[in-house]
Amino acid sequence: NSTTRMNILRILLVIWGLSIGSAAQAQGILMRIANNHMRNLNYQAAIDAYKKVLEKEENGQAKVNIAEAYRKLSDTHNAENWYAEVVKMTNIKEEQYLYYAQMLQRNGKCEQAKKWFKRYAEAAPDDTRGQYLARSCDYVEELMTRNAKQYEIQRLWFNSPNDDFSPFYYRDGIVFVSERKVDKYVKRSSSWSDKPFLKLFFVQMLSSNIDNPNAASCDFIYGKPSLFSPQLGTRFHEASAVFSSDETEVFFTRSTTNEELGAGTSSVYRLQLYQSERVGGAWSKPQSLSFNSRTYSCAHPALSKDGRYLFFSADIPGGYGGMDLYVVERVGKRWGQPINLGDQINTEGNEVFPTIDPSGRLYFSSDGQIGLGGLDIYYTEKLGKELWSTPENLGYPINTIADDFGMVFDIDGTCGYFSSNRAGGAGGDDIYTFTKQSASITVKVVNAETKAPIGNILVEENCNNNAFVTNADGLVVFDLARSSCCEFKADAESGNFYSNQINKCLDDLKAVDANTITIELKPRLNFGLKGVIFDQLTGLPLSEAKVTLQNDCGDTTIASTVTTADGRFQFPIRSNCCYSIQADHAEYYSSTQEGHCTRGLRSSKMLSTKFYLQRK
Repeated sequence: NSTTRMNILRILLVIWGLSIGSAAQAQGILMRIANNHMRNLNYQAAIDAYKKVLEKEENGQAKVNIAEAYRKLSDTHNAENWYAEVVKMTNIKEEQYLYYAQMLQRNGKCEQAKKWFKRYAEAAPDDTRGQYLARSCDYVEELMTRNAKQYEIQRLWFNSPNDDFSPFYYRDGIVFVSERKVDKYVKRSSSWSDKPFLKLFFVQMLSSNIDNPNAASCDFIYGKPSLFSPQLGTRFHEASAVFSSDETEVFFTRSTTNEELGAGTSSVYRLQLYQSERVGGAWSKPQSLSFNSRTYSCAHPALSKDGRYLFFSADIPGGYGGMDLYVVERVGKRWGQPINLGDQINTEGNEVFPTIDPSGRLYFSSDGQIGLGGLDIYYTEKLGKELWSTPENLGYPINTIADDFGMVFDIDGTCGYFSSNRAGGAGGDDIYTFTKQSASITVKVVNAETKAPIGNILVEENCNNNAFVTNADGLVVFDLARSSCCEFKADAESGNFYSNQINKCLDDLKAVDANTITIELKPRLNFGLKGVIFDQLTGLPLSEAKVTLQNDCGDTTIASTVTTADGRFQFPIRSNCCYSIQADHAEYYSSTQEGHCTRGLRSSKMLSTKFYLQRK
């Protein structure tokens, strides 16, 4: 009957509702599991969980997080595919346009990337990355060809299938970071990638020149890598080591959790800088540097040659973007406060892996400057206190569309190493060796008389037609092919010095020998002629008198002026000339003076005179 049918319908509706609620609850639990993996940086597990969510329902946040996770894992192809789905969605954050463009650029699709960089620039006009990176595609040809013959590179045989990066010279070898397994009986891995934790390894280098092992060479025979120092290790990551000049100190990056820092949950990882000293052949217990914090990360140390300044990368609040470059000064055994290197270097992106070459030039990697894609390596010169030159992109073959970083030089600056996850490697990040076919040239501009440096002078070279401006120390530094003969000109035409030039051949110079070219500039002598015209009878100054100036140097232009209310006049005059002055006034007789000479004067001088005119 109808009553029975209605009761059955009600029961079915209740069962259906319960099933819907149960399914929704299950979906919510699965999403929370995926989000928890994401917070714990367990990206692969997060991807798997989010994909299960998408099998059940359409979920925009799951798509965004999958794209983000693939980007964090440097899987650019999968990240591109997922970001392509994300940018079709409505009400997304503008940064998704940027990430999609970056993945396109990393995958060699620069013209498509340019469209999305511009889209991001329109959506986030205060972020310069959109504008810079959109212009990168216009510079691809230049960056691919400018330094193509300056470097020869080779991947090293001891790279593992996992990440190997950040090499640094130590004794008779290099210390580097590796994700390779330490103990074959114990498996300990990072939740980020489910791969072994990063550790410091050492590999010995032997000269390939058996007959003369002390001869300068960039070719080495490498031993088998081994764990560098168990005393520096923990159960998490250790990476990016740098040593003092005397190799008695090491600074390195260590990962830790907020739980270990006493800041609560262990799901947040922080990077911190540690220091250790070599005592009796062993390394002391590492000490955390005083400026480390539980609220931000510090990583990738680089030490100045004198050990006074430590450069590093950090996401300290108040910076310009993700990771910025900072410097901190050491006075005695105490460290000062970190100082941001400023917006000439730092961008809204990431500036990481700073290193310093033997000449003091600062190298670093950035994904926010004009480049080929991913992290590119740049260098900058210190122009003065807290002032740096515009970063210079090293171009191909050092830089590619992949991540390129961690560049170090030998003591001559002739060869060295860097890291890259470019195609054709053994695994993720690989270590490459390079030989530099150019020399680092320093041009010093000084006063020819006092030998004092002269800043703000334009220096030009005619081999590559480059132009640079001297810093406060009168210096510019740039690279030139070692086989070239060039003209170096210091242009001071608009200043207080005469221009000068020097020709120099670079055939036998090493990359950072004493390759200093000194250009002396003679001071420009500045002369002037001033005077006062008086009424001869009253002795009072005479205004509105016309004063005409001529010289014996053949100038066809005659200079003239009119005296001021107090009877004064003034002219700039040339060196090595003699001048005559004629004074005229409608109510007075004209008068002429001669013999005002600068000929023979060796320093700037203002000549002076007086006129007395007789009334008609």
